[in-house]
Amino acid sequence: MRFSDPGRLLLVLVALLCLTQGAAGIGINPEADGAGVGTASVGADTALQTTPNNTTVQQENPDDVGESGDTAALQSYLVQSLADRLGESSIRISAGQYEQGRALLGDEYDSTLEKYVDVEGETDSAAAFDQAAESQRELGTTAQEYNETYREYQQARENGNEARARELARELGRLAGDANESARRLTASYTRIENTTGANLSAAQQRALNVSEEISQQQQTVITETFVATRLSVGTDADRVSFAAPATVTGQLTLANGSAVRNETVAIRIGDRVESVRTGQNGTFTVEYRPVSVQNGTDTLPVAYQPAPESPYLGSNASVDVTVTQTTATLTVDSRSATASFGDEVAVSGQAAVDGTPVPGARVRVTVDGVTLGTVTTGSNGSYAVVSDLPASVASGETDVEAVIVPSDRAVRSAVASTPLRVESTETALSVNASRATDGRVRLTGQLTTTEGAPVAGETIELRIEGTTVATVETDSAGAFEQLVTPQDGLDGVVSVEAIYDAPSSNLAGATAETSVDLDAPPADRESAPGEEGTESGADSDGRDDGPLSRGAGPLSLELLAGGGALVLSVLVIAWVIRRDGERGPTNQPQSPGTSTTPTSDSTDNGGTMVDHAAALREDGESDAAIRALYNAVRRSLSVGDETQTHWEFYTTASERLQPDTTETLERLTQAYERVVYSPDELDKEQADALLDDTAALLDEGDGESAS
Repeated sequence: MRFSDPGRLLLVLVALLCLTQGAAGIGINPEADGAGVGTASVGADTALQTTPNNTTVQQENPDDVGESGDTAALQSYLVQSLADRLGESSIRISAGQYEQGRALLGDEYDSTLEKYVDVEGETDSAAAFDQAAESQRELGTTAQEYNETYREYQQARENGNEARARELARELGRLAGDANESARRLTASYTRIENTTGANLSAAQQRALNVSEEISQQQQTVITETFVATRLSVGTDADRVSFAAPATVTGQLTLANGSAVRNETVAIRIGDRVESVRTGQNGTFTVEYRPVSVQNGTDTLPVAYQPAPESPYLGSNASVDVTVTQTTATLTVDSRSATASFGDEVAVSGQAAVDGTPVPGARVRVTVDGVTLGTVTTGSNGSYAVVSDLPASVASGETDVEAVIVPSDRAVRSAVASTPLRVESTETALSVNASRATDGRVRLTGQLTTTEGAPVAGETIELRIEGTTVATVETDSAGAFEQLVTPQDGLDGVVSVEAIYDAPSSNLAGATAETSVDLDAPPADRESAPGEEGTESGADSDGRDDGPLSRGAGPLSLELLAGGGALVLSVLVIAWVIRRDGERGPTNQPQSPGTSTTPTSDSTDNGGTMVDHAAALREDGESDAAIRALYNAVRRSLSVGDETQTHWEFYTTASERLQPDTTETLERLTQAYERVVYSPDELDKEQADALLDDTAALLDEGDGESAS
C-alpha cells in the first residue's frame, strides 16, 4: 500500500504512535536545559571553521514504503534528530561554548531518545545514543574545568606563587586524563551508533578527538614549564614476602640529570601500601614492606614515588621482583546490642591483627543473617567499625553478626568471626484507597508503615480485586505505593479490593488492608494521594504520595490519555517533516531550512512580506508556523552560508557578520525554530510575539548586506 495521500500517512503515524505509546508510554519533559555561552580556550581556534554537520541518515520516502516501512521511516527520523543534536553539540563544545553544547543534549534529547526506544526497543543503538550523550556532556564539563583551572594556573605563575601553580598543574593533569577517558568512551559510542544505525558521526568524532588532543598538548606544556623529572631505582634481597615475613626494599631517588633528591621526606608506594621515608645524602631510602590487599601469588610489585601537590618534582616509577604469600589474620567482632528490630541501629566493631601486629588497610565485610550491613577498611591500628540500621530483609529470630576480611585471595585473609544477635519482629500497618480513573481502570494507593509510624520502603505489596491478584507494587522511600490496575472482565458494580503484605523471611509482620470501589461510578474529580480519604470507603492512612505512577497492567497507559495533546502535536511535527521530504521528490538528501522551492504553509501566497505572513499566522493562533515563517525569511534575507548547513551551523556562520544585538536575536530565533521542529511542545505566545517584533532588525540588516 502506498501513501500518496499525506492525510492517510498522518493517520497511520497517529495509529503507530498510539500503539507504541500504549505499550511503553512516551515520557515528555517540556523543560530544556538553559543555554549559555562559555569561554573558549582549548578547541576554540579550530571549531568555528565549521563544515556541514555530517550526521545525516538516509531516510526512505514514505510514499515508497508499505505498512512495514512506516516504523522504519519514523525510526530513521528519530535517529536523524539524535545524530543532529550530537553533531551540533560537538560543534559548540569544540568552540568553547560548553553550556550550549550540554544543553543540546538535555531534556529534549532525552525525550527524543525515549521515543526512539518506544519505536526501536531497548537496543544496543539506544544504549549507545544514551552513553554518547553522557560522555559528550562529561567531555564538555571537563574541558570547561580544564580551561578555568588553566587560567587560574597562569595567574598563580604570574603572581609568583609557584607552590599554588604546581598544585594546579597536578589538578590539570587529572582533568586531562578525565578528558582523554571521556573522549575514548565517546568515540566508542559513536562507532556503535554508526554500526547499528548507519548514521555518519565521523565529523563529531573528530571534534571530540581534537578537544582531547588539544588538552593533552596543553598539559604537556604545563608539565615541561612547571616540574622537574625524577628517576627511581629499587631492589630487595628477599624472593618472598608476606605480612608475617616482611621484605626490606631499598631504593634511590634522583633527578633526571643524576642529582640526588637528598634529605627530603617522600612518599613511596609499594604495591598496596604507601610509606613515608626520609632520603639520605645520596637520595637513598629503605622501606619495610608488609603486603595486605595485594593478590596472593603476585610476583612483581609496582613501586612509585608520589610527590606532594606543591612539590617541584614529577613522580617516577619502578618495580621489584618478589613473590607474595598469604597470611591468616585474627579478626574480632563485637556488637553493641544483643537485640535489635527493624530500623534499630546496629553498631559493630573489631580488630585485625597477625601475632599482635595490627593489620592496616584490610577490607572487612559485616553481615547479619547473610545481609551486608557494610564493608569498611581497617585503620592504622587494625580496627574497624560499622554502624547501620537493621533492614527488613533480616529474618526475625536468633542469628549472628559476622565479620570477615574480603576478598579471601589476598595477602591477608581471615576466618569468619561472629557474635550472637536476637532480631525481634515488628508489627506493621497497611492502608489502601481505591478510586475510578478516567480511562476505566482503578487507581490504588496506600502506605506501609510500622505501628509506630515509621515508613517501610522497598517492600512488595500484592493487590487483589475480588480475590484475584491484579498487580504487585513496591513501596517507595515514604512507604507509599500507587498503581493503576485493570479489573477482570465481567465485573461491575461494587467490588472488593485488598492490599496484602506478606514477607515470611522478613523481621516485619504481615498486614492486610481492604476497601471497595464501584466500577459503575463516574471517575473521581481528583485522585487522592496515599493517606487521604478516597472516594470509596477504605482504611485511613497518614502516608504521603511521593512516588511516580507505576506502570500498571492494561491496554492503555495513563500517559497516552493525559498527554494526548502533546502526542498529537508530536505526530504532526513528524508527519510534517516526512511530508515535506516527500514533496521534494525522490531524493534521500534532507533539505535545509529556508531553501525550499515548493510553496509550503510557511510561504506567503497573498503578495505580502514573510513578516506580515508570520504575524497573521500568530494572530490565528499558529505560533509554530509563524516561527518557521520568520526563520525561513531571515535565512533567505541574510544570504550567508550554504543550503546544506543545519540551523546551528547557519547561526555560527551568520553571527560572525552580525551586530551583537542582532546576533542575540538570531540565537533566540534559532532556539525557537529548533523547538518548533524537534519538540512536541508549542511555543509560548509571549516568546512568539517578542520574536516577531525583534526579527525586523535582522531582516533590515540582511537587506542592507544584500544591497551592498
